[in-house]
Amino acid sequence: MTYQPPSYHEMLDILDFVMQKHALVLTTQLKLSSEQAVSLAHTIAVDIQSLNPQQIQDIKSSIHPLTVSDIATQHHTIEGIRMVSDYFEECEKNEGSKNDSASAILASARLNLENYFCFVYLKESLFLALSNHLKKTNSGSALFRVSQFLLREEVRQLRNALAHASWIVDYSKANEFKYWDNGKEYTISDERWVLLRNLAYTISFVVINKL
Repeated sequence: MTYQPPSYHEMLDILDFVMQKHALVLTTQLKLSSEQAVSLAHTIAVDIQSLNPQQIQDIKSSIHPLTVSDIATQHHTIEGIRMVSDYFEECEKNEGSKNDSASAILASARLNLENYFCFVYLKESLFLALSNHLKKTNSGSALFRVSQFLLREEVRQLRNALAHASWIVDYSKANEFKYWDNGKEYTISDERWVLLRNLAYTISFVVINKL
């Protein structure tokens, strides 16, 4: 099995498709237009290109000690893990195997990797820098709105819980996630968790590849 990562333009199409299932939240809670919601990755690409060179440099500095290359490498890793996970799942379906342990293990590994990358590894420095700079130049942009959304207390609580291994999956409640932060217990639906993860990944992928 060989792995050929999608091109940047192919990934924009893929990420647009991924985020389209969250279109209702994007239009109601983030106040994006319908056009922005169904083509979020392409919209963000245009927004980041509107920044001047000094703003771009400031955003790069904000992710220190990480570099653009460091984060891009993790994007590549995640895409590879997704491909391997999908491959094993498809193989098991084609073989009619009752033993799906390989795909289950890979699905769990994929979940842990994506959670760590999107909420802990990225921290909030990238989203904070984007929010601060776009507020000065284009506070009506989609990138400004989605970056601000990921600075909410809800996301900070998730980040703290993941960083301190204070979370579990409650399989008795349709994959509801339970987590703890500052002594308080919280729950979040799988749908909400996926939204936040997909949004963080989409922003980071598009922005990092344009810096």
